[in-house]
Amino acid sequence: MGEGGVRGVLKSLSFPVMKNIYAQRPLNDDEATALVALFRDAAARKQAPCDPYPLAGLGLLALFVALAILFKRRIR
Repeated sequence: MGEGGVRGVLKSLSFPVMKNIYAQRPLNDDEATALVALFRDAAARKQAPCDPYPLAGLGLLALFVALAILFKRRIR
């Protein structure tokens, strides 16, 4: 949508719930600019590289499960 599209959506507020909420107090230019910056930052973070720690956690879990199975067989 780009910045112009986001600003257009924020000005028109075609969503019924938003229309009722912002009927008495519409967004000013500073608030719209802050929201555009927030959405731009969120989009940039979404494209950030994957964090390796969840994969390391899964690897440790698999290791512990394998060790538990080996240890259980040893006790029998």
